[in-house]
Amino acid sequence: MKRHEHSSFKPLRWSIILPVLLLGVLLLGVIIIMSIPIEPYFPPEDPEITAKRLSPENGFYTLISAEQLMDPLMAGQVWPAWNKSATEALESGWPDDPQTELELLWFFDQAAPAIAEMRKALEEEYYLQPEISFEAQVPSLTKSKTMAQVLGVQAKWYEKEGNYQEAMRNYLDILRFGNLIRSDGFLVNEMIGIAVEEIGLEAAQNALLDYPDPDILREALDVIQQLEEHTSPLSKTFEYDFRGLEKTIFSGMLNHTVDLHALYGSRGLNLFDRTVAWIPGVRDVMFRIDVVRFMRNRVDFYEETLKSADEPYYIIKNTSPTVPSDPLSRVVFPSLTRSKLSISDVQALERGLMILIALRLHHIEHSTYPADVYDLMPDYLDVIPMDPFTGKEFHYEKVGDDFLLYSLSNNGIDDGGVGPSFTGDLIIYMPSENGIETSPQIAPIFAD
Repeated sequence: MKRHEHSSFKPLRWSIILPVLLLGVLLLGVIIIMSIPIEPYFPPEDPEITAKRLSPENGFYTLISAEQLMDPLMAGQVWPAWNKSATEALESGWPDDPQTELELLWFFDQAAPAIAEMRKALEEEYYLQPEISFEAQVPSLTKSKTMAQVLGVQAKWYEKEGNYQEAMRNYLDILRFGNLIRSDGFLVNEMIGIAVEEIGLEAAQNALLDYPDPDILREALDVIQQLEEHTSPLSKTFEYDFRGLEKTIFSGMLNHTVDLHALYGSRGLNLFDRTVAWIPGVRDVMFRIDVVRFMRNRVDFYEETLKSADEPYYIIKNTSPTVPSDPLSRVVFPSLTRSKLSISDVQALERGLMILIALRLHHIEHSTYPADVYDLMPDYLDVIPMDPFTGKEFHYEKVGDDFLLYSLSNNGIDDGGVGPSFTGDLIIYMPSENGIETSPQIAPIFAD
């Protein structure tokens, strides 16, 4: 009888002991994983550079001051209508409508202090992102683009008045402004700078073939060449992003930066993971485990990306480092291919503008365009800029008394001068009867 009672309790005890043991093993595994020390990947920054970042003489603070001066203008009811009119003026030239003209001129006057402050930033001794962290302040896309639009539309006004010297100064200041934003900071800074530069490049190329003064054009060509030579390499930008990520991780702030609801509610996870993520406390444990997985994966991705970042788009577009499969990596790691595509778009516009200026100089002196783009050497160009999408020459073709110039763009295929750039060719200049099409698209920069 006693033996029977003993055997009846045995299954009950094991039904309690086994789950407890399994839970204990699981918790022990989590504790061991979480306790493995993980060292920062990058060495500490040079103290002198850090001191410059924090110095009040840093040109970054001057730029932020310029943005703050734009706040009252952009907070009111006038800005949306002005933005629409400015976009049209940049595409089509100075408006004929007197009311629109008055509105544009009024906005110039109101924005003058901000533009003066922005130009002051261009002349500062150095410009550095003050803090390398995901919590850091970065330039505003909307305010930066609006200041570039002010300069661009004002250039159209100068052209209407025949003041080509001041018009060119404005275009070049837009390019310098965008280049400044790109020069030191995160990938988001790079994309903001590209958006600013595109405003200046597109506005300038629509007008330069009417410029009569070769001295103005030669000066512009020199400035654009210098800007391209001094553009920060993409590897430096990615290093800033990775340093910012490291600092955010090791400061314990990553869980405040990443939206856990979005992370674990995404379709990228299987149904089981999405379901258990809603159990109280489980989501935090999942996140901590994923942080460890991410930290294990990150070094290889860092090294592969930094090694490939400065390669041309046509080389890396099919060999770009693969973003690790863990959920956190897919959220925080940018796509090198998409970033390089956006940068190559603006490179193509910039290099195309150099050729366009050289063609205009040739036409001023010879009353005709050259039969071959290499005829621009050495009088107008020391070397012929190459298409960043192919590593070869831009497509140049003399058409009667005019010409056709375009990049093969993203697909690397000659589509006969048919855009838009994301799926076809990137048009630098097309004969006037066909119109001018320049519509580069900024590709998404973060991985799916």
